[in-house]
Amino acid sequence: FRCYAASMEARHPSVRRSRWLNLALLKRCRTRDAMARLILDSLTPFARVVRVHDSGDYFSQEYFDAWLAVAEARPDTVLYAYTKALPY
Repeated sequence: FRCYAASMEARHPSVRRSRWLNLALLKRCRTRDAMARLILDSLTPFARVVRVHDSGDYFSQEYFDAWLAVAEARPDTVLYAYTKALPY
């Protein structure tokens, strides 16, 4: 059994490549601020509602905190996410 996200990655290899590239870029960041900057640089300034993940989850406290910094930097953008990462 594959979840929806894994099914899309199997059906469309470019989806898998882009998701794993994004993860690699985030993990190369050394600080919360560097992660937040990467995320902010990736978001269009016209986005009004953003679902943080369509698959995956927060992988560290620092990554979660980076999203908090993004939310503070973009007060007019609604950010929402589903998570199983309750400790964060």
